[in-house]
Amino acid sequence: QNQILSKSGKGYERRIAALTAKDPTGVDGVKMLSIEKSGYKRDFEEIKHSQDSGGFTHEYLKEILEGYDESGTIGSKNNYKYREYIKDGQDLYKIIEKTTVTIRVNPENLKVYTNIDMPDGKYRVAAWIGDIALSDSTNAYKGLGTLKGIYNLDVIEVTVNGTLYDDQNAVIGN
Repeated sequence: QNQILSKSGKGYERRIAALTAKDPTGVDGVKMLSIEKSGYKRDFEEIKHSQDSGGFTHEYLKEILEGYDESGTIGSKNNYKYREYIKDGQDLYKIIEKTTVTIRVNPENLKVYTNIDMPDGKYRVAAWIGDIALSDSTNAYKGLGTLKGIYNLDVIEVTVNGTLYDDQNAVIGN
């Protein structure tokens, strides 16, 4: 990302660099990262429940209501005849949202030369999605806290061997 590196011995210090969706530019100001979102899909599934003692109540709700095995509070029903129900007419839904995200590093497949003094060796290039603070959003998701990122999307190894001058000398004939 065009950051100046300090000298370290005969070469330069190693420093982690990160391309982001907000700043996808890399070496020489070239866009080195593209992110495409597609295939947004939203599905709804009604979560059934009944206020009647013998009626059906979905397992999801039993996990949070008092007086059920699923919530670990069956003692309330057995010992005190107490059980919570959700009043009929209160529509509840499970909402499933899916989006396909395509992340491309160096989408134009451009040659990128490293600093002339960069030592030969193997370097890692990793792709990940960081945590997303939903509290910053302006919709109902803000109450959900932080969406945990995915830190092992992909890792490739890049081998640096030689320099730009080696390539130029081959063309010139030296």
